[in-house]
Amino acid sequence: MAIHSDEHIADELPERGIAATAFAGVMGVDPGRVRCLVNAQVSVTADTALRLADAFGTSAEFWMRLHGDSDLAPAGAARIA
Repeated sequence: MAIHSDEHIADELPERGIAATAFAGVMGVDPGRVRCLVNAQVSVTADTALRLADAFGTSAEFWMRLHGDSDLAPAGAARIA
C-alpha cells in the first residue's frame, strides 16, 4: 500500500524536531498551507514538490511520485474489485 505524502510529512516533522509553523518558514509558505498538506486537504503541486524537496533535502520527483502513487493505489484497487 502506498504511503501518502501527507503521512510522510506528518511523520518526518516530529522526527526532525520541527513544528509545522517553523517548517512553513523553511518552505517559504503560510503555516496554513503546511497544515493543509499534513491533513491531505491539498494536493502536492509542482511548486510544493520543489519546496518540499528543498526543505527535506530530497528531489521534487520524489514528492510528485509519492503523491501520484498514493492517488493511483485506490484507482488500481477499484479496477481489480
